[in-house]
Amino acid sequence: MNRPLVIGNWKMNGSRQAIAQLLDGIVGAVIAPDVEVVLCPPFVYLDAVGERIRSTGLRLGAQRARRAR
Repeated sequence: MNRPLVIGNWKMNGSRQAIAQLLDGIVGAVIAPDVEVVLCPPFVYLDAVGERIRSTGLRLGAQRARRAR
């Protein structure tokens, strides 16, 4: 059976302070052990979010930019 996957991607919205508050809520949330959660913050916040969720069981993701054709 596949494990449920929840991915949060908030594009370029938010400031460092807003993202810190959001992460406090996510990290403090009760997440079922059989659900995988991936956070995809804006590129400029990848490092900060990665540090904040280290050792939490949450995963970090990113979006690859597409070239215009």
